[in-house]
Amino acid sequence: MSIDSVFIEQINKAFSVGDVDFLYDHITDDVVLNQIGDSSLQGREAFINNMEPMRGVVADKYEVNSIFTDKNSAIVEGEMSFSDENGNVNAYGFCDIYTFTDNKINNLTAFMIPINN
Repeated sequence: MSIDSVFIEQINKAFSVGDVDFLYDHITDDVVLNQIGDSSLQGREAFINNMEPMRGVVADKYEVNSIFTDKNSAIVEGEMSFSDENGNVNAYGFCDIYTFTDNKINNLTAFMIPINN
């Protein structure tokens, strides 16, 4: 079964609203998360430990500009911003590259670049 853009939108919405339970339901046991310039980790437990602090964190802005899908892979590009506890807005451009096994995320390479306003 091929990955479609509706499913990719659901995954990205989960990231944007801190719905980590949805994400946990859609990863393989041997998932790899490579956050370019930050960290790389492998396995369900490592992924969960990395994502848990995002539980319930909702982006102020989350805009997907483009989604490309091809069989069991997808690329999502867009912009997002979050306000910190002092009210400062931190904006980022992102590009996420996914590969899937049995409709679950097997590999996610994430690029997040700060946008200076």
